Amino acid sequence: MAALGGKLTKKLVENLGQGRHGDGSGLYLVVDPSGARRWIVRVTVKTAETYSGEIFRHGIYRVAVCRDSIQWLFQRQRPQFPAGGAAWDTLGYCVSKSGLIRLVRAHISFDIPELNGLPEHFPRSCRHE
Repeated sequence: MAALGGKLTKKLVENLGQGRHGDGSGLYLVVDPSGARRWIVRVTVKTAETYSGEIFRHGIYRVAVCRDSIQWLFQRQRPQFPAGGAAWDTLGYCVSKSGLIRLVRAHISFDIPELNGLPEHFPRSCRHE
């Protein structure tokens, strides 16, 4: 496999020989011995099973911090995710503890004790400090 380190231009694609040729960003052109060409995109699926923003879990539900660190997410685990690991559906997001409690009650009809330990509002900070 040749790592080209740049775009696969039309001229380059037309002249590449047999093998798998990558552009360095997950896009590959595969040239078969017959000369047939096909594209492959390599995708890495990160499972949310060990997501570092998770605050706590309660059964199939969890509260996590979104990737941008601007709000809490209330999520439900999706059963039997085909790619392996856990997949989570976000049921809602909040910046206040009272909003998060209402959201949790609306979905599961009981309180989660861990919510009491959260601050009243999501702690906001500048990401570029």
